[in-house]
Amino acid sequence: MKKHLTTLFLALMLAAVAAAQGGKIRIEGTIDSKKWDGKRVILFSYGPTMKSDKIKQGKFIIEDSVYQPRLSNFDVHGDNDPQEFYFSYLGPRFSDSPIIGNDILILEPGTIHMEFHDVNGKLECTTISGTPLNDRLQGYYNQNLAEIPSPDDPLRRMIDIRSCQVEPNSIEEVWATEKPITYYYAKLLMNKTNRLWDLYHANEHNPLGLYAIHELLGMDHNWARKDFADSILRTTDPWVAQTIRYRLDNHAPYFYPSDRMLDFKGNAIRKIEGSNNWSEPFPTSFKQLHSKRMSIIYFWGYDINNNVRDELVQLRSLLDSIGAKDINFIGVYSSDYELHKLPERLNSTGIDFPVFIDTDHQIATLYNSREHHHGFLLVDPDGIILVSTLHSFFNNDTKRNLRAFLQ
Repeated sequence: MKKHLTTLFLALMLAAVAAAQGGKIRIEGTIDSKKWDGKRVILFSYGPTMKSDKIKQGKFIIEDSVYQPRLSNFDVHGDNDPQEFYFSYLGPRFSDSPIIGNDILILEPGTIHMEFHDVNGKLECTTISGTPLNDRLQGYYNQNLAEIPSPDDPLRRMIDIRSCQVEPNSIEEVWATEKPITYYYAKLLMNKTNRLWDLYHANEHNPLGLYAIHELLGMDHNWARKDFADSILRTTDPWVAQTIRYRLDNHAPYFYPSDRMLDFKGNAIRKIEGSNNWSEPFPTSFKQLHSKRMSIIYFWGYDINNNVRDELVQLRSLLDSIGAKDINFIGVYSSDYELHKLPERLNSTGIDFPVFIDTDHQIATLYNSREHHHGFLLVDPDGIILVSTLHSFFNNDTKRNLRAFLQ
């Protein structure tokens, strides 16, 4: 009996040790071109770097062990290729990387299948499957791919024109793409955001949740990025929180650009909060303010003077000329300069619409307009930003932009 108990105890100990050590991982990959033969597939992560054997006949294998599932970048490199690196989210990457599109997989015990497609001398990973987390990640990618128009869809040509993949027939064709493409990308962006949040909430305590947060942090429409990150840090798994802190601390310029007003076109507008900070007349709610109507949100970073009056005259003249009369105007005044004179200035410059007094620069910080004197956003009734610009209301591009969405 004692012998059996000892054997059982040892078996349990070995199982515990094996569990603590993670498990074996095997990656089997194929490439639909033999031109990559002789190179290696390399995996970069927070753990040790993994390398495949040399690619032969478009196939490769990687075998190793993992202690716990983790995110990894992958790359393809030759032993004699230049060893020039740059540092990405998960560590060093080769500067001449041939990888396009997805470059992330999850290292977890089991057999992972990877399939690559050669695209004009570049490599696109089309499939990662075989383990639970990678299957979920591939499902997320497939949902995104399903929203891309087919080659015979008229929208496909518009997308290719905007991305300079094909030459337009005329400048008019270029501007004809502005409205449908902006709405297409807005819908794409919102759907992707919702999917990423779903992915995060379902995988908060594993690397897939970290991947979702990493993607959300890199998207321009997560406006108050520090506030957004702080809320995640308070609720997420400690390891995920540590990774996010590292990224925020080491990539601050990426998160907080300060030399331009952020281009939010195609993103959803953030509500302007507060009720006591509106000038007279003031709305009962932001939703009521722009519901069922287009809105122009006009930013002033320092003073409201005769230049503002002249801009408004020109802007309203332009709107009248294209028949766009039912437009909400919303002002955002991000300054504490002589606030006691503000009602007089608003009156003298013809500003007869609600103005949000942003003395603590919260709104200006969200839109990165604090360092600039003027800027505006055109927002549709559903809250999609259609045009964003910085003190350039009346150049030809802006006029064309406004006409595209308002005529």
